[in-house]
Amino acid sequence: MSLNLKFGLMFFSMILLTTSFYFSGCSSAESTTGKLAFQQQDYAKAETELKKGLAIDPNDDEGWYMLGYSQIELGKAEEGQKSFQKSKSISPNYGDRIAQYWVEKFNQGAREFKNGIDSENKKDKAGAKSYYENALKSFQASNAIIPDSLKSLSAIGETYLALGMQDKALEVFNTLASKSNSEESARKLQG
Repeated sequence: MSLNLKFGLMFFSMILLTTSFYFSGCSSAESTTGKLAFQQQDYAKAETELKKGLAIDPNDDEGWYMLGYSQIELGKAEEGQKSFQKSKSISPNYGDRIAQYWVEKFNQGAREFKNGIDSENKKDKAGAKSYYENALKSFQASNAIIPDSLKSLSAIGETYLALGMQDKALEVFNTLASKSNSEESARKLQG
């Protein structure tokens, strides 16, 4: 066996060993599988495997973060919110990532809302409705990620108004008014 081949095999073995230590650490096989699925953006598989892994090691803050993210992506806002809270209760390690995810979802909603306005201006009611519905999903996701965000609540209310759902908007603006004492919230409730 040549020296280059031996070196190559040794290098490959070290990479494999390092990778397995990184992904396994103290994690179960299920957690490792879930984290790999998360990295591949297979959120359904990630959710399933991470739940199994977290049943074995409930103090895995990264696992809870990844589970929450996956659940939000799957439209399971309430579950995602609880998983993020669990991650933050274990450690502050993923708080910045959770906040960044809120920004991404909120901005995604804002882009969809703007596209809805643009479609309305072009007299494309069906297109506008579709954009507003997508905006609502993104704003609701941002609200689940950081439930105390008044910006998310306000955006949800505005989107309900754009969709012609005044009763839902009023409900949201009432909640917003109870959480803040802003004059703008009060004006929205009156008019």
